[in-house]
Amino acid sequence: MGTVWKAHDEKLGRTVALKVLAPETANDPELKARLVREARLAGALAHPSIVFVYEVVEVEGTLAVVMEHVEGEPLDRFAATDPPIAQRLAIVEALASALATAHEHGVVHRDVKPSNVIVPHTGPAAKLVDFGIAKALSPQATVVTRDALVLGTPRYMAPEQRFSTAIDARVDQFAWGVVAYELLAGVHPDEGMTDGRAVPLAWRCEEVGEERAAVIHRAMATDREARFASMRELLTAWQEASSESPPTRVIRAGAPPNKSNTTIFFVALVGSALLAGVVVLGLWLGRSEPGPIAVTPPSASAPEPASSSTASSS
Repeated sequence: MGTVWKAHDEKLGRTVALKVLAPETANDPELKARLVREARLAGALAHPSIVFVYEVVEVEGTLAVVMEHVEGEPLDRFAATDPPIAQRLAIVEALASALATAHEHGVVHRDVKPSNVIVPHTGPAAKLVDFGIAKALSPQATVVTRDALVLGTPRYMAPEQRFSTAIDARVDQFAWGVVAYELLAGVHPDEGMTDGRAVPLAWRCEEVGEERAAVIHRAMATDREARFASMRELLTAWQEASSESPPTRVIRAGAPPNKSNTTIFFVALVGSALLAGVVVLGLWLGRSEPGPIAVTPPSASAPEPASSSTASSS
């Protein structure tokens, strides 16, 4: 809908971001009203993981939204660098927290996707941006879009948002689940889907754990009634799952091969061999009278009992 520029606020001496309409649409009354509505909705939200809106200005007929400037990169570009699992989990939680706050203030984003999430170089784990098609409604309310217009990005849209005109805040929950799955697994949940079900996330990313994976899968339920009642409830479930001890890895029949299992087996094998070597060395050094081993001929009498030091070490 618009273009974002980096600018300098001379009065306050700070770097800001300016969002302006494209030149060909700068005088469109409907788009100008939409830009102001975006600023009003986002400006009412105070959360460290939501970009802050300072004001709306108009210079020589050009409308601009003055926003917080975030030094960072979009989540889709950031994910391609294969970041550590701890950082990916922190991003997922920060995004859930941001959406919970937005919903509690009656704002539904409707376009949650990696390109609308910025990973800052410093500060919070993530920043949710672009409330351009956000809608003001209570978390329990539904809204019917004008002229059955479908708004959003199909790859991250809930079924009811894609095929129906009646939506509620749970469309953001579905999109959050898809973004979380893709960030943690490295692939979109549609890839490898069987009978309409995504491959279990814990198979593709065992570090996430069964409990956290269950939260993400529930958020992606095609039936919105099967999802969490709210993003706050989802966030609580996620935090509880994160506080649990990592579950024991269970290899199920048909689970995709994981090269890390081979590595773990190899390390364990080498470790066992080293341990056995240490034990043998300890037994050898523990002998009280080191020297050549006497071999008793078959015709000789029975050998004498071993010394007490050797017996105790065997």
